[in-house]
Amino acid sequence: MDIQGKVAPIPDSAAAAPGESRLVARDDKKNPLISTFEWTADAAQRVLRVPAGFMRNKTQERIEGLARERALTAIDLGLVEEGIEIGKKIMAEVIAAYPNATKGAPATSLWTSSSFVTPALARPARSSRR
Repeated sequence: MDIQGKVAPIPDSAAAAPGESRLVARDDKKNPLISTFEWTADAAQRVLRVPAGFMRNKTQERIEGLARERALTAIDLGLVEEGIEIGKKIMAEVIAAYPNATKGAPATSLWTSSSFVTPALARPARSSRR
């Protein structure tokens, strides 16, 4: 994206064969959007507004999964918005499932919740004395 928030054009030399990963666009912090799909400029611009990192990566995976399910070769703004809405619903369901979420009490941390503690972490600590 450039300073005005528009997706920076990618030179023709960056074009890849169908099915190959290619650089679609970059956000204002130079984080790349790399995909095997063609993206319309408005679709790329919208997905680059999702916070970079885990959230954007999962959103892109969800959008591209929808495109694969529908045998699409290009991703447009409508598909991006649909993928984002699905993500919002999933997030709301997860938050609602947290213990005490409906009682107004703070939800337990995702990392300390018993459902996320692995058996190795749940074992009582051994004494160092033998």
